[in-house]
Amino acid sequence: MNPRSPFRSLSSMSGAYAAKTRPSWKSCTLLAGIVPGFFQVEMKKFFSLQLEEEKRRLWQTPDNQEGLGQLFVVSDEQKLDWSDLFYKKMPPKLSFREKMELYCHEMKVLAMLILGSLARALKVDAVMMWEMFEDGVQSIRMNYYLPCPEPSKAIGFSPHSDADALTILYQFNYTDGLQIRKDGIWMPIRSIPNALIVNKGDIMEIFSNGIYRNIEHRATVNSTKERLSVATFYSCRLDTDLGPAPNLVGLPFFRLFQSSSTSRTSTLRG
Repeated sequence: MNPRSPFRSLSSMSGAYAAKTRPSWKSCTLLAGIVPGFFQVEMKKFFSLQLEEEKRRLWQTPDNQEGLGQLFVVSDEQKLDWSDLFYKKMPPKLSFREKMELYCHEMKVLAMLILGSLARALKVDAVMMWEMFEDGVQSIRMNYYLPCPEPSKAIGFSPHSDADALTILYQFNYTDGLQIRKDGIWMPIRSIPNALIVNKGDIMEIFSNGIYRNIEHRATVNSTKERLSVATFYSCRLDTDLGPAPNLVGLPFFRLFQSSSTSRTSTLRG
């Protein structure tokens, strides 16, 4: 851990907890790491009018979804999500960039720990897993969900799965809103203080040949409370020939996915 880092070190966390994860639809909750209050303060200032000049500089452009705005806008007629989002590949050029870099460093360390545990659980070559992800693509998205006067008629973030391998989510003010879909039913994920929510994405589903399924999820809104969260996305290298791990193809397994280049895979969903 960087000696200047105000974050509790996640690199010292044992991988044993993550190794207990079983192939299933479930998210994994890690009770490790405390994100200081000043990070939340900086994010709230960013989404407020206090940094309006900086926000204008960071608005999305028509040909690039990175920046401040909305994702998956395909029509002027569509109903937008009830949220403000800032999505960026690393490192984001913000006024609190140094704090963000420290946080992202710790998230990368944690992601590699979890990936190592998943490799052991799948009985795949740990070196192959390391080479795929050690210089992988990392990106971050800050989410601000304002109170909505009619929450039953709005959605904070539309249903989707993530196009990455792992998503690590931290919820700042413990306002419930995250839901995952199980057997056609939306199930709420309760906010736990100082907890990190880990979701498996499309890349992990492909690599595990469907043993670890991606998680369809959405965000709802609250009539009286705001919700603030930050999600970091971790994917393999862009030059990876992505497909099921060799030991997970052939009897007793059936190949569910064909190999393809990850350079054609977007990491924007999340």
